[in-house]
Amino acid sequence: MLEAGKPAFGLFNKDEWKGISDTIGNKLGGRYLLGTAMAGVGLSTSIANIKQGGLGMRPFIVGSSGALVVGATGMMSVKLLDHFHMFTTNSTSTGKNHDK
Repeated sequence: MLEAGKPAFGLFNKDEWKGISDTIGNKLGGRYLLGTAMAGVGLSTSIANIKQGGLGMRPFIVGSSGALVVGATGMMSVKLLDHFHMFTTNSTSTGKNHDK
């Protein structure tokens, strides 16, 4: 945490530090490094080894079922919250009054 008026690591002011951390964390890390790591895992996965290991289709079915449940739960949550107008941030913008 930056102390008021003191530079981070004795080098960067508040705005410079925010720019550096955004670049490394959001842009570089989130977009490029994570994508590269996921591609590396995918490229190193061998279907032949999975078949030889005797795993069969069960892990894929379980993973797909889990993804389906998570997706359906998320979609139902959004629909339910939308039904109760929970996504409206400003009641005057829609003309609806949400005060009870």
